[in-house]
Amino acid sequence: MGSLEPEVHEPDALDTVTLTTNTIKPEVTDTKDAQLQHMLSDADAILQSDPDIPSGCFMPQRAPVWRHNFSTRGVRTGPTQILPYLYIGDASDAMCVGQLTELSVTHALNCAGSERRSFFDQFPRVCRNNNPITCKQIDADDSETYDIVAHFEYAFGYIDHVTKCGGKVLVYCRQGVNRSVAICVGYLVGREGFGFLKAVRLVREKRGRVLTNKGFLKQLAEFAQKLKEQTDS
Repeated sequence: MGSLEPEVHEPDALDTVTLTTNTIKPEVTDTKDAQLQHMLSDADAILQSDPDIPSGCFMPQRAPVWRHNFSTRGVRTGPTQILPYLYIGDASDAMCVGQLTELSVTHALNCAGSERRSFFDQFPRVCRNNNPITCKQIDADDSETYDIVAHFEYAFGYIDHVTKCGGKVLVYCRQGVNRSVAICVGYLVGREGFGFLKAVRLVREKRGRVLTNKGFLKQLAEFAQKLKEQTDS
């Protein structure tokens, strides 16, 4: 009688490579997802904590005398300087041409163009013609599902242009909390070499309550993660 023992198939080299590849891919994906979640968790902790803000920041439980510098929403009033040439503000800040001129702001980027709150829409034609500030706009929505990263290339290019001209730029949206902040945090990471958490912490400390749009926060973390992968490869 012949042997009844089952045949044992020895995997060849191709099988081994295939098995190894199929095993590694999910692990890499899991690691990236875990890293992303860790980044988001740390960023959320920064955004929820009381930042070490210099004198002038309103923290109700600590310094009511500074109330005039912060709105009831916990956001600094007036243009907030993030870098020597970069400011974040809201729509009302864009209206104060005199103040912007005093700050030597030469350009503005309206991130809420879709809301028809264009910088120039608020001025009579005669003032528009005499206005010393150059303004561009992007039509972004403050929605968690909105792709804010799609505007990075244009916005970064515009800010780069301002710096090459030796100017200063106000990046603003309706409240100066999400759209303009996302553009500026992205710029810090993409152009100035900031780490994701360092950029979030800097803007949080200077501006106050920011990035309440968690969809934007996740996109920024993913943007920083991809940028790091490209740099490391």
